[in-house]
Amino acid sequence: MTTLATAAFGVNVEGDRIVLRTPFALKDACKSIPGAKWSPELKAWTYPISAASARAINERIPMRIQRSDAFNVLVGKARQQEQADQYIRSDHTTLPAVQTTKLTPWRHQLQAYHFALQRPATMLALDMGTGKTKVTIDLLQNSYAKRVLVICPKTVVSVWPKELAKHCAVQYKAIPLNRGSVSKRVGEAQLTMKQHTETGSEAMLVFIVNYEATWRPEMARFLSGTNWDYIVCDESHRIKSHNGTASKFIGTLAMKAKRRLCLTGTPMPHSPMDAFGQYRFLDPAVFGTSFHLFKNTYADWGGYGGHELLGYRNTDELNKRFYSIAFRVGKEVLDLPPVMHIERTFELDGKAASVYSDLDADFISFVKGGEVTVANALVKLLRLQQITSGHIPTDEGAIIDLHDGKGEQLSDVLEDVDAHEPVVVFARFRRDLDRIREAATKAGRGYMELSGRVNEMAEWQNASGGEVIGVQMQSGGVGVDLTRARYCVYWSVGFSLGDYEQSLARTHRPGQTRPVSYIHLIASGTVDEKVYSALSNKKEVVESILEELR
Repeated sequence: MTTLATAAFGVNVEGDRIVLRTPFALKDACKSIPGAKWSPELKAWTYPISAASARAINERIPMRIQRSDAFNVLVGKARQQEQADQYIRSDHTTLPAVQTTKLTPWRHQLQAYHFALQRPATMLALDMGTGKTKVTIDLLQNSYAKRVLVICPKTVVSVWPKELAKHCAVQYKAIPLNRGSVSKRVGEAQLTMKQHTETGSEAMLVFIVNYEATWRPEMARFLSGTNWDYIVCDESHRIKSHNGTASKFIGTLAMKAKRRLCLTGTPMPHSPMDAFGQYRFLDPAVFGTSFHLFKNTYADWGGYGGHELLGYRNTDELNKRFYSIAFRVGKEVLDLPPVMHIERTFELDGKAASVYSDLDADFISFVKGGEVTVANALVKLLRLQQITSGHIPTDEGAIIDLHDGKGEQLSDVLEDVDAHEPVVVFARFRRDLDRIREAATKAGRGYMELSGRVNEMAEWQNASGGEVIGVQMQSGGVGVDLTRARYCVYWSVGFSLGDYEQSLARTHRPGQTRPVSYIHLIASGTVDEKVYSALSNKKEVVESILEELR
């Protein structure tokens, strides 16, 4: 009598895949393992070579099926990794220091670093403000990466060069691909790559591109034609949609990278279904490449055509798989500073840049032309600030909208913050508050307001979801308690140091139990930078700007 433990049935590592041969009776079990593909040529099931695949096969396929030595090595590595993960998550006191770094990491950053250091793919699910970018840069420079691709939202492209300057201790060159047509950006990337090769430079090249540009034909050919040491998806929940164009393309890029990282504070902003697109890029062995199989494994569907989500199931298994390569840091971490200031920058372009340039030149001439008092400089500074906010009033009293740069920035912030987290947005002008309402509505969040025209403070305080409250600077002073929120966005500020410091104290005060993040929306190269520089140095704004110009 022939037993199952014969050469005909077994699991082995063959080339670049795991090959599983079993009796027909085990077909459903083989098919249910994520990443399964039937090979007619081999007459066997094949899977990606990864710890996730080895672990799943070992769990679901009877032990009487032969396991090769090569496969057992994979299983052993998976077990060792699980033990190491438990140690890293539970203890940080004996973890080695980061060898190459500029700034000493916080405890949770050190744990996240070691969790990801030896992995080919990792989800760093770190809340906004917990320092996931520093962890990433430490990983890049300590793994001796030479070609790095960072994919992020458009509004974050300009942030990465600043973060590299702050945290990178090795020679590098940041190439933000955010100017001009896609063709021009690809040309810049190709020229940089060519010069880097010809000069024999040892510098790490970091190309930074926004999600929307990745799948455009010319950019897609460049990205797919390059072998990357690391591909980083920042705010990776942007590729959560299983059928999104960017998500599907970035999924194909996985094979072009030795290592892959996803960074996000909200890995599943709407439902567990959001994990699929991100893990398809990270490691298809975790959840597979079939969304149909994934959704039917972890959710119940009904209604017309079977498209209505009725609920979730197998959630313990889903969480186990998700956290097999994910390190989570939430708002509860204890080693964060009590407050953090984060800048989100953008550049004025088109009509807004032209109007701003003309008025700025006029203002500089005005200051240098003779004696100028604070009183008569205020109006010109006010107009410059209105332009950076997105509008300018005419002499007849009408409001002309020039751009929505800060609206786009705020929309990104709201998408990146957990949907259940309330958010405070400070602004100076009424038109700003209108724009804030539009961004909140677009994000599907409730909107309340505290201003000279509306007082909905009580409604916001009594709400229980991720509502946004727009607060006019002059109305958010003494006596206003905004400690319900830990995220505070500054769309625009006044010129009073006192008013600004009072607004800071509305969220960070007795009653606040969590670290507070202040997010400043800034138009690069404009009065915004001068205003925030003065305020951060505790100077009166107008006098400081006039002194600088003189």
